[in-house]
Amino acid sequence: SDSDKRDFIAGYAVEPVFATGDARPAPLISHPTPRSPPMPSCYNLVASRAYSPVVRRESPKDTIMKTVSRAYDTHADARAAVSALEEAGVPSKDISLVANKCVSADLDEVDKYPDTATGIGLGTALGGGAGMLAGLGILTIPGLGAVVAAGWLASIAVGAMAGAAAGGVVGALVDAGLSKEHADVYSEAVRRGCTLVSARVAGREGAKIQAILDRYKPIDPVQRGSAYRGEGWTCFDPKAPAYRPSEAELERIRRAGPS
Repeated sequence: SDSDKRDFIAGYAVEPVFATGDARPAPLISHPTPRSPPMPSCYNLVASRAYSPVVRRESPKDTIMKTVSRAYDTHADARAAVSALEEAGVPSKDISLVANKCVSADLDEVDKYPDTATGIGLGTALGGGAGMLAGLGILTIPGLGAVVAAGWLASIAVGAMAGAAAGGVVGALVDAGLSKEHADVYSEAVRRGCTLVSARVAGREGAKIQAILDRYKPIDPVQRGSAYRGEGWTCFDPKAPAYRPSEAELERIRRAGPS
């Protein structure tokens, strides 16, 4: 009805007319939706930084490949170290092993082999049933002669025979980033019966891989080098005569289980 209508005049609400009097104008009250004032651009920048997830950018050192090497007095310790690397996710293609042929009595009469792997199944015979160890073969490396080896480092060292690298294992280790002093000691250690294990890994994995290899009692290259020099040794000599381990050394080298 007309009495229920409400008219708006010039911004005022007019109440319905009653019999007792005229309409009484009342102010029209508006309730707009509140709006926040615009934030300064500097505030928005700070807020976006405060609530945005932090993304860590990798340093070049994290992604550059590095080589971690250790030498072991017993072949069993070296094999265990290789298996641990593979279990940790290091691809077999990035692991290398070079050992003196004296690790096996079956190789005592071997003096020299061609520069290719021979002896199919040799890895299994030496206790490596799978992975990189299953591919062990006999190779000839300058300065070491016939060795039991597999992997990328052995391939580079063998390449020295064809001029692809200089210095056999020493040259291969130095090219991979090892100091010349430690490369000499490791090469001499292999000549005297040790087994060298090397792994290529991303820089961010270096400390982890070192910790894995250190579980299996590797030699200390500083102490071993000092011991060698005490005997008159100065550096690795690729022309030195073949080393003949003593019976005690052979027993240690060929020990069946990890030390």
